[in-house]
Amino acid sequence: MKLVFNVILAVSLLSSFGAKAESILKDYYYVASDEHKDSIKKGVCIITGKVWEAYSEGPVANAVISTIDRSKRTNTDENGVFTLTISDKDSAVFFFHPKYKEIVCWSYDFKSQHLVTMNFITSEKLPDGVIEVTEKPVIYLYSDELTEVSLKADFAANIDFSYPVYNEGWKVVAGPGGSLQSGGKSYPYIFWDGKKEGVGFQWEKDQLKGFQINTDSTISFFENTLTKFGLNDRESTDFITYWGPRITQYPFALVQFFADEKYDQMIGGLEVDPKPESQRRLFMVFSGQEFYNEQLEVLEPEITAFNRRGLTLLEWGGSELESMTEAISFRHK
Repeated sequence: MKLVFNVILAVSLLSSFGAKAESILKDYYYVASDEHKDSIKKGVCIITGKVWEAYSEGPVANAVISTIDRSKRTNTDENGVFTLTISDKDSAVFFFHPKYKEIVCWSYDFKSQHLVTMNFITSEKLPDGVIEVTEKPVIYLYSDELTEVSLKADFAANIDFSYPVYNEGWKVVAGPGGSLQSGGKSYPYIFWDGKKEGVGFQWEKDQLKGFQINTDSTISFFENTLTKFGLNDRESTDFITYWGPRITQYPFALVQFFADEKYDQMIGGLEVDPKPESQRRLFMVFSGQEFYNEQLEVLEPEITAFNRRGLTLLEWGGSELESMTEAISFRHK
């Protein structure tokens, strides 16, 4: 039944290419043919096919086509064409390229002495760093003495909801315990929610400064990493209890952090009066993965220490990316 489903899907896709309709389904594979060949050795199955972008119809070169355990793998050529020889005991293959969403063919019956033509259709490649994502930041303020603080965001046009309400800015009173007073009410932090484009993983010559983790280690990973960034127990707990359940839905995750100036560049600047003596703005993006990608070159970043003194502002947020490069809707807290 799965084979039939994918073939039907392929017909729909192929019939739409001429018009490049907006309804083209993306990020799918389909089996065009599956034939017995006496010339192929017993116990062996050969997969051949092509990878291309859904809208541009351009080939995807230098992509990895591999079995899940990566014991058999190959790369697409400049025309997006590949040939992969596997065992008839293998049941899954995947497409991977750092600029596109992964596509996995699960539980297919690869028969001995069969030639399978399998094509992968992926999302159109986006310019580096151009992604719409889902976000969640909160802003904490601490002061040695009660201090009136006003905050204005240059991303105010993107704010859909905030608490306390953003009314040409936020005006709060900060104190030693971190509780904020505004309009006769107390708040643990400033919350806002909105939309923004142009945020996602940042690549440098196909290298990513970040982390690829087994999500079994999510709690210890966050505890160690957030401590290095200077978050205290309260802030780390808020971060972990929000993002931990999201990340552990997946076996593995690709994680990248942006701090301070990089946060300003990607999300927007924050004008604070009086100016904090110490400030850290930290933003995380992550993408859940079904397997660990050894083909990815992920370099652990250097983390600059954060020392608290006087009026202190700390902001954290994050975004779950549907894939490494695919554009999706974006929210912010």
